[in-house]
Amino acid sequence: MIRKALALACVLSVSVVAPGVRSQATRAPLPAGEPKLVSRERQHYVAVRTRVTMAGMPTVMPRFMPVVRAYLKAQGVQPSGPPFIRFLVIDMAKELEIEVGLPVPHLLPGNDRVRPGIFPAGRYAMLARTGHYKELVAANAALQEWGKKNGIQWDMTMTDRGSRWGGRMEFYLTDPDKDPDPDHWKAEVWYRTIDPLKKEDEPPR
Repeated sequence: MIRKALALACVLSVSVVAPGVRSQATRAPLPAGEPKLVSRERQHYVAVRTRVTMAGMPTVMPRFMPVVRAYLKAQGVQPSGPPFIRFLVIDMAKELEIEVGLPVPHLLPGNDRVRPGIFPAGRYAMLARTGHYKELVAANAALQEWGKKNGIQWDMTMTDRGSRWGGRMEFYLTDPDKDPDPDHWKAEVWYRTIDPLKKEDEPPR
C-alpha cells in the first residue's frame, strides 16, 4: 500500500493546479502548516536515478524502492530517514529526472543500480503536511506561492531539458501500511534556497 500511495504522491506533486479548478478529493484537505526556513546539514543517501514521463510516474515507487531497500539490507545498513523522491530536472511535457531513495548515516559505495548521493547543506524552505499524499500538489503550490510573496529565490535554473533543482525533495514520514488512515499521513516538502548576495556551494549533480 505504501508504494501505491507514494506513487500517487509523486505524480501529483509536480503538477500545477489551474486557477479556479477545485480538487477532486472527496474530503476537504486538512490544513497545512506554515512554511519555514530551515538550515539543513548535508546528508548522505542512496537512491535509484531514473528519467520518466508523467505517465510513467506511478511505476517508480513500486519499481525502485524495493531495489533500494534490498541494497541496504545487503549492506547491513539501516536507513536514517524516511523514503523520499528528489526532483532533479522537471519538464512535465517531456520527462522528469528523479531519484527514489532513503537517507543513510554515512557514505555507501553503491552498485550498478543504486547510487550514493548527498542532499547539499544550505537554507531550505520546508512545508510540513498532514493528510493524503495526493494532496501534496497543494503543498507544493502553497510553498511556491509563499516563496514568491516573500522574495525567496529557489536553487533552480532553467536548462534545455527543463527546470534543474539543486535541492527539491519530498519526504514521506508515515508508512500507510502501519497507519492506513490518510488523515494521519505526514509528509514534508523541501526546496533549497539561494542567497543572491552570497556565493553558494554548487550542489552535487
